[in-house]
Amino acid sequence: MNAPGGESAVAFIRSGTKSMKKTTFIILIIAVLVIAAQGCKKMEEQGNIVSVSIIPLQYFVQRIGGPGFKVNVLIPPGQSPHTYEPTSQQMIEMSRSRAFFKTGLFPLEDAFLRSMTSTGSGMMIIDSSEGVNLISAHHHDHTGYGHDSGIDPHIWLSPAAVRIMAKNILAGFIAIDPAGSTLYRNNFQAFMSDIDALDIYIKGELKQVKEKKFLVYHPVWSYFARDYGLTQIPMEIEGKEPDPTHIKDIVDMARREKIRVIFVQKQEPLDYARSLAGDIHGKVVHLDPLEGDWIANMRTTAKTFKTELE
Repeated sequence: MNAPGGESAVAFIRSGTKSMKKTTFIILIIAVLVIAAQGCKKMEEQGNIVSVSIIPLQYFVQRIGGPGFKVNVLIPPGQSPHTYEPTSQQMIEMSRSRAFFKTGLFPLEDAFLRSMTSTGSGMMIIDSSEGVNLISAHHHDHTGYGHDSGIDPHIWLSPAAVRIMAKNILAGFIAIDPAGSTLYRNNFQAFMSDIDALDIYIKGELKQVKEKKFLVYHPVWSYFARDYGLTQIPMEIEGKEPDPTHIKDIVDMARREKIRVIFVQKQEPLDYARSLAGDIHGKVVHLDPLEGDWIANMRTTAKTFKTELE
């Protein structure tokens, strides 16, 4: 039987074999190019990694940097910035970051950065607290991971402070990627508008609050209280569990001033708060200062304060 076009079967087979080899070669080339492209994409993704210390800071960085950056968090959900110890795997992953955005106020951040410096990672360091009107925390010192700087580190719970933090974050992104400055500035402006709206909302929620004082276990709401004319009374003494004398003083004061609510975090021990609540015929209310959706959490916080302090 003759092959098409009058070719012999052998010639036709040889021709087909050459064609198959050529096709196979082309397929291999395409496969190599696809793999190479995937490798380049992975490298690009690694090039757009930044890290932060706490979850609220991740929210700020994502709002300004946009979806083009992966944001690692040093302290995972449910952990305290005062006591958490990073894993070796975390350290490896975060060492690939182009920049580290910090609050500038937690000793754990400094310990992490010292380890990064020793590895020669070369990541840029952005201190988001620069320019914030800080509150002294000499009486908030914690055993172990204390506030060695003598400063209350919970600045992210103040919309006024977050405006300044956002400016520092914006400057950091422009330094990392000048070509993307227009995008970062637009994201920043959108975030500022949301903060302005949040501030108006919180003021509206709290303007009719009659009771301005509230109890806490750990003094995390100092900046929030300053912004909105409230007074927080902590159970801790220099970061340590309250002794019987201090508890009695708080009970007497709470009864005298008719304070009936104690705000606590889920990372804190509840025994003291529950005992105190029983003594003053009050109740324990949970708030989470480290929630991921900062805007939504601050709105929830304001509503909770309004409900409990009316």
